[in-house]
Amino acid sequence: MGMAPKAVLIEPHQSYVKRRLKTYIKIFKTKGIKRLLYRIKIDIVDNLEKISIIEKPGREKSLKRANYPYYYTCGKRSNEWQTLQLDDFNLKKLGIEIIYCGNNSDKMINYINDNNIEFVLAGAAQVLQKHVFNYTHSTFLNMHPGLLPYMRGMHAEKWSLYFGINPAATLHIMDADVDTGPIIATSVVPIEENDTFASLRVKAHEQCFILLKNYLPLLLSKKIDITSLTKQDLSVGKTTEGMGLLRFLQCNINLNRYKKILVHRKDINFTNPGIFFAIKNKINK
Repeated sequence: MGMAPKAVLIEPHQSYVKRRLKTYIKIFKTKGIKRLLYRIKIDIVDNLEKISIIEKPGREKSLKRANYPYYYTCGKRSNEWQTLQLDDFNLKKLGIEIIYCGNNSDKMINYINDNNIEFVLAGAAQVLQKHVFNYTHSTFLNMHPGLLPYMRGMHAEKWSLYFGINPAATLHIMDADVDTGPIIATSVVPIEENDTFASLRVKAHEQCFILLKNYLPLLLSKKIDITSLTKQDLSVGKTTEGMGLLRFLQCNINLNRYKKILVHRKDINFTNPGIFFAIKNKINK
């Protein structure tokens, strides 16, 4: 038997529908029918949005317009959607093992403790519960497709465009709250003339894995001291959930406006014309 990896990526293996039903049941039991109806409304809007953003194989029009490869999610969440395999990012070469189990399951906790896993990356958009942190001694990392501390929570790439912030990626330490842990590094995604909303979402997820590739070796070798990382300023930014249809339409209006500004910036040789909001990495190599 070989040596246990120092880092693992946890990917939920349940189908999309099964996970969604579990979410609905939990919301109903803890927050009531009003909150459940709100969540269902948001999910319906998101599903309508997938017609042009996360399209079924054979209907990848918005990515074709951007001349970008087809890509839908970071993990194997459902056979229904075409997926870029996790191994395409060469995670195993970084010393990362991929295991498939529920993010908050006993299987995950036991695997982490039995193998003394040092770093855990939680795949998919499932919030870790407090007992996971209480019963393990690992450091949990998250690759967030948004610029922290400004865009916390779900659909950060959509809300970024809504608030006039570039899509981005953040690698940070996880804690018991949503996207509030100390920041390791950030990377801003420039907007290009041929970008669609789908291609920007893809680029944000790709930047997440680039940050992981660059910074995980530094974490494993202790060249980055995680105890010295500063806490986020939670007085700024917004924690987001789903987005309604009108705000989603505003995102598309904003994107078209940014691309027009981009053309004018290029005409005057503006430096970094596709950057509308930038922040330096918290940690440099």
